[in-house]
Amino acid sequence: YYYDRAIAGARKSSYLQEEALANELAASFYIDWGKETIATTYMQEAYYCYARWGAKAKTDQLEEKYPQLLSSILQKQPPQFNLFDSLTNLTESLNSSSSQSIDNSNRNSSSTIIESFDIFSVLQAAQSLSRTIEIDQLLNNIVQIIMFNAGVQKTVLLIPQAEQWQLRAMAQLTDDGIVEINRTLQPLTQESSVPIRVIQYVKHTLEPLLINEGQTEISGILEGYVLNYQPQSILCVPLLNQGQLVAIVYLEHPTTKGVFTPNRLAIIQFLCAQAAVSLQNAQLYSQAQQAIQELNQTQRQLAQSEKMSNLRNLVAGVTHEINQPVSFLQGNIQPALDYMQNLLDLISLYQSEYPQPNEKIQAKIEAIDLEFIREYFPRLLESMHQEIQRIRNISNNLVQQGENNTKN
Repeated sequence: YYYDRAIAGARKSSYLQEEALANELAASFYIDWGKETIATTYMQEAYYCYARWGAKAKTDQLEEKYPQLLSSILQKQPPQFNLFDSLTNLTESLNSSSSQSIDNSNRNSSSTIIESFDIFSVLQAAQSLSRTIEIDQLLNNIVQIIMFNAGVQKTVLLIPQAEQWQLRAMAQLTDDGIVEINRTLQPLTQESSVPIRVIQYVKHTLEPLLINEGQTEISGILEGYVLNYQPQSILCVPLLNQGQLVAIVYLEHPTTKGVFTPNRLAIIQFLCAQAAVSLQNAQLYSQAQQAIQELNQTQRQLAQSEKMSNLRNLVAGVTHEINQPVSFLQGNIQPALDYMQNLLDLISLYQSEYPQPNEKIQAKIEAIDLEFIREYFPRLLESMHQEIQRIRNISNNLVQQGENNTKN
C-alpha cells in the first residue's frame, strides 16, 4: 500500500528517479515475501523508469541481478544499427573539437555489445540536460546523469570562475545506494577530492585521460591523490563547446577496474558534449538574468532619482512662496516697533505737557489700557520676530533635506 502511494505520488509530480526507486524497492519487498509474480510487475516498471531517466548503469545492474524478472522484456530484439557510430556522429555534431584519444580500434570488437544498448535512454538523458536552463539544477543533472550512465561511484564537475578552477558539483554513491550531491563551491587545491595533476593535464591538453588500475604512460600523473586513494578506474573529460573549454568532468570508481568500456566511453563523450552546450547556455542565461536585474535596479534608481528631483523642486517652490511673505514680515517688524515707539513717546510728551486731560480723552485712555499697550506691545513684536525666524528655519531645513535625499 505504501509503495503504491509513493509510486503514484512520484508519477503525479513527474519525479522519475523516485518513481523508479519506489518500484525497485516494492519489487524487492515482494521477492523477500516470495511473491515473484507481483515482484516482476514492479521490477519491469522500475527498469522502464530507469531507462527513461537515462540511467544505463542502473538498467545494466537490474539485468544482471534480476534476469528472471526481466526476461520477458529483455527477449525483445533491438533495432539493427551500430549505436557506437550513431553516438560518435552525434557527439561530433555537438562538439567538433572533441578529442579522439579514445582508441578507435575497439569499435569493431565491441559493436555487438553496443548494438544491444537502448539508445532511447541515452537520448533521454541528453534531452534532460538540454531542457535544463537554470544553472544550479543543471549542475545537479550533469553529475547525476553522467554518474549513472558511466557506472561510477563519484562524479565531480569543475568550472573556471574568476580565473580559478572551482569544484562546483560532486555526486557520490553511498554504500546504501543513495546519491549524495554536494554543491559547496571549493577552489581546486592540493587538498581537493580530485587528483589535481589529472585535472591540470586535461585542462592543458583538452583531451580525455583514462587511468585503469593506476596505470598510465603519462609521467608525473600518478602521485598525491591517486597514490593515496588508489582508485581502480579514473576518467577525466574536458567539456568543449566550439573549441572552448567550458568545464571538466572527473569520474572515478574506487574498487572496480575496467569500468570505462568502449560503449560507456562513447556514451560519456556524447553526454559530455551535450553537457558542454547546455552549461554554456545556462551560463549565458544566468548572465542575461543578472543583466536584467541590474537594468531593473538602474531603472528603479533613475525613477527614484527623478522622483526626489521633483520633490526637491516642489519643496524649493513651496519654501520660496513661504519665504517671500516671511521676509516681508521680518523686514517690517523693526520699522513697526520704531513707529510704535514714536507714538508712545508722543503720548508721553502730551501727557507731560497736559497732565489734566478732559474727561473724553481720559475715558479713551482707560478703555484701551494705554499702560498695558506701552508695556506689552514691544514684547508682542519680539515674539512675532521669533516665530518668523522659526518659520524660516523650518523652510531652510526642508530645502536641505530635499537636497540630501536627492544625493542619496
